[in-house]
Amino acid sequence: MTEALASNAGACRLFTPRRSGHEHPDELASRRVTDLQTINFEGKSIPFLAGDTISAALLRAGVRIFSRSPKYHRPRGPFCFAGSCAQCYVRIDGKPSLPACMTLCHESIRVERQNAIGSAGHDLLGIIDVATPHGLDHHHLMTWNRLANTTASAVARRLAGLGTLPDAAMEVAAGETRHAEVVIVGAGEAGRKAARDMAARGIDPLIIDSNDGAIAIGLYAPNPLQPNPFQTNPLPPCGGGSGRGDRTLLVRRHNHLESISFENLILATGTTSQPLAFEDNDRPGIYAARGLVDLARRHDLRLGEHAVLIGEGAEGPRQAAALREVGYAVEEVALSDNLRAIGSPVHALQIGERKVDCDLIAIAARPAPAYELAAQVDAEVALVDNESVCGFAVVVDDEGRTSIPWLSAVGSVCTKR
Repeated sequence: MTEALASNAGACRLFTPRRSGHEHPDELASRRVTDLQTINFEGKSIPFLAGDTISAALLRAGVRIFSRSPKYHRPRGPFCFAGSCAQCYVRIDGKPSLPACMTLCHESIRVERQNAIGSAGHDLLGIIDVATPHGLDHHHLMTWNRLANTTASAVARRLAGLGTLPDAAMEVAAGETRHAEVVIVGAGEAGRKAARDMAARGIDPLIIDSNDGAIAIGLYAPNPLQPNPFQTNPLPPCGGGSGRGDRTLLVRRHNHLESISFENLILATGTTSQPLAFEDNDRPGIYAARGLVDLARRHDLRLGEHAVLIGEGAEGPRQAAALREVGYAVEEVALSDNLRAIGSPVHALQIGERKVDCDLIAIAARPAPAYELAAQVDAEVALVDNESVCGFAVVVDDEGRTSIPWLSAVGSVCTKR
């Protein structure tokens, strides 16, 4: 860490993430009896438990298809359960394309699936996928005739994109500014260790973690000598920032924004789940293994009994063990060229001539470091490709220091220089 971290101490609020361990059975029973409420899902009342996300509530109710893809209108369901993919986007209280896995349920919240004509379960535009088994080149659609091409382009533009405009003008998000001596982004194992290290030095850090509903969405630190090409606005939307105007972290917390100025920042953002390439790998019923484990531990929710796990590197055996720990029967399968998911939602995996029936397919690909915040301030990153991770990671020295003097990184988001 930088020398400044050792000398700066502040009284900053610690945001504690939701528990990630197993809950006592009596606590779960109490939640079921006393906390049962409902959300409005396309006109139907769907029950949820206290602390449930929309994804958890819908999956517990048996809903597997959450949306349709923009181009071919293929069915979509949640994948990562961590807000890093767009598979579970739904319309919430008239606002389009919001992540169901990161939105907490509350009484009478209105949820609708989107990007479909009819219903997401029986989308009339699903015929596009059936009619174009070899793909659709929309750039050359009906180019044999100017009028036909103009008409086809107009129709394509109407069908493109995710969702439709909000029901009403969206309110400007409330803004709040604050200052912290040290900010830690991420409250996983590495983030908690960093917090303990800071506490041992007499520093009370501010912890920002998505499990507490706080999502770091932007890092702003202008350099007069070298403008940052990643930044387009001189100030975050809610204004404010530090008195010097040089270091600001923008955080979205539910329905408001926070602009946090700071002296030093520690990235402990970890890694994000990635898909694997095989035929029909985008079907509902295919989930990131880490997300399934988290779903079981946080929400006491398992999506079946028998899981087929497709893994690579060290992540495969690690996640297979974790899935068994939370109650799944797991059959491990190596990634190969002859895999094909069957069903929508998935109910089997075709492996060459052999078909393996299952309740779901779990993906345990090597995760990618969540380096994006560091890239926004031009911190040095490097491509890492080994048994454990695959992607760009933040480059640090032996003390965790990055190429930016006030920025450090710990855990799986970084790699040694």
